Amino acid sequence: MKLYYINHKNERLFLSGGDFTADGESLFDWRFEEVGEDYIIGFRQKVVLFQLPILIQGHSRTAFSENLKRIHNVTGVDLANMRMGKLYIEDTDEYLPCYFTGSVKSGWFNDLREVAEVFDVVTDKPGWHKDFKYTFSAEVSIQDGNGFDYEYDHEYDYAHGTSIQVLNLETVEGSDFELIIYGPVTNPEIHIGGNVYAIGTAANPITVYSNGYITIDSLNTSVLHNAIDGHVYDRYNDRVKDHDIYAKIQPGANVIQTNCFFDLYVKQKRSEPTWNL
Repeated sequence: MKLYYINHKNERLFLSGGDFTADGESLFDWRFEEVGEDYIIGFRQKVVLFQLPILIQGHSRTAFSENLKRIHNVTGVDLANMRMGKLYIEDTDEYLPCYFTGSVKSGWFNDLREVAEVFDVVTDKPGWHKDFKYTFSAEVSIQDGNGFDYEYDHEYDYAHGTSIQVLNLETVEGSDFELIIYGPVTNPEIHIGGNVYAIGTAANPITVYSNGYITIDSLNTSVLHNAIDGHVYDRYNDRVKDHDIYAKIQPGANVIQTNCFFDLYVKQKRSEPTWNL
């Protein structure tokens, strides 16, 4: 199993092969806890903490020192900014949103060019996610081939002269998502199933110009507008408040209508990684 970590600044650190070798055996362990005292009324997963052993090496003391510094810097920047990174399984493209919160080093070997380091990894969003990308506009929809194959088949129910489209998700529970809305558009509005994801009103119009975009991220609960002037604006308070802008996308057929062009990344989740023996 090949692992790598990507922090929120998109810096990637390979953890399988070369100077870093992670033992991912614990990644397949999972547990729900029951809710209720006298009888079970549900199940939940709260904050999950596990340990990830990584053997860190270097062909010289200088290279070894640089590797120790790199793993600390790549993971530490997420803690400093309170932005989760992602621990990926390369074989399946599944990832766990998480923080590296501590480490214990032991067994300084090979003339100080090798150490066994056990990292504490914590998440309040347990489960292994995989992104499936779909592209929609006011007139057409496209699926990029990495997810479900619904492009141009009967799952899309186009009505003549309208922009109604249907996204059919074969999931067992609601999915987190990332919506990237591209300009030009004023007051973007997206209907997915029974929910509306909309920003700006007639009284408070929000315009996204060409080369600008707004990202709605349900997993990290953020609504950020990357404007053409280079600034990033928080648009959470500019949302249409009659609807939940972070509402998960539900299984089954979801009718989609929109006045804009956007990419939709559906984050499907499993309790354990997909077995790929």
